[in-house]
Amino acid sequence: MSSENLKNQNDEEYENKNKKRETWTGKFDFVLSALGYAVGLGNVWRFPYLCYRNGGGVFFIPYFIFMFLVGIPLVFLELGVGQFTSNGPLTSWKMVPIFRGIGLSMNIVNFYANLYYNMIIGYSLYYLVISFRSNLPWKDCNPLWSSPNCVDDYSQLNFRYEIQLTIIINTIWT
Repeated sequence: MSSENLKNQNDEEYENKNKKRETWTGKFDFVLSALGYAVGLGNVWRFPYLCYRNGGGVFFIPYFIFMFLVGIPLVFLELGVGQFTSNGPLTSWKMVPIFRGIGLSMNIVNFYANLYYNMIIGYSLYYLVISFRSNLPWKDCNPLWSSPNCVDDYSQLNFRYEIQLTIIINTIWT
């Protein structure tokens, strides 16, 4: 091995050993990144449905109790450990060997959440692209995926919402 190759190898090892992790340029960058991580599609799409399904406004009472007792302390714990150790989830829990599984489980949960979000975005993009076609696939009833109430004939005879609405109202109020 020549002395030049040895010098280049030593320089690379020195740079890798002393390479520092990137840091935030300011507090605002960190706050926006943490907020972007915490607020996702689930908060926007699923939370109103869960409120409606579990009692409406009454659902907020246990939600806020558990948010203050469990959610916020765990977020602060995760952010604090990450900032203190300047490592990722897998290596930051080496300080307490019994908690190493927490880092692994955090990565597994992130993997499944990313699969879920990517599927939602993939379907959204698919239907966005398909909607630009002149003949839409959902324009006609296809017996493979349509319901028995699907009709291809758009005449007034097939739409009886007024009669059904009257029957529903009379059933409820009587």
